[in-house]
Amino acid sequence: MDHIAPLGPVYQAGTLSGNPLAMAAGLATLEQLTQPGFYTQLHARADKFYQQIDAVLARHGRPFYCDRIASIFYFYFKKEAGAPRNYQEIKQADGAAYASFFHAMLSKGVAMAPSPFEVAFVSAAHGAEELEATVQRLDQVLSDF
Repeated sequence: MDHIAPLGPVYQAGTLSGNPLAMAAGLATLEQLTQPGFYTQLHARADKFYQQIDAVLARHGRPFYCDRIASIFYFYFKKEAGAPRNYQEIKQADGAAYASFFHAMLSKGVAMAPSPFEVAFVSAAHGAEELEATVQRLDQVLSDF
């Protein structure tokens, strides 16, 4: 910390830097993340969510895919099956279809990443009720898509 101003040459600033409420929230978050079994439970909840999403996507049979790793997931539209593995492949996804999807989900009360270049997360705040509601709304949106 001796390198940080005012003692050192590195200037650091931010809207919530050192804010007592932000620091308390950060510490509370770290305490939750370090609880035994936290990530096991999170990943199990995410896996169940992904299975439900896969069932909805299969039912609708559209060129729409959901790729995931742990609690991070990514929706994209493209003609060929398979997740994009680099920027060039991501650019081949149908951005206009994603934009329509984003706005349709938003109109149903589900805020997805606004860009097809972003990922989404299942968090500890997402319980079974929220995830099931998201799956139901995804099903509704794809029915109308």
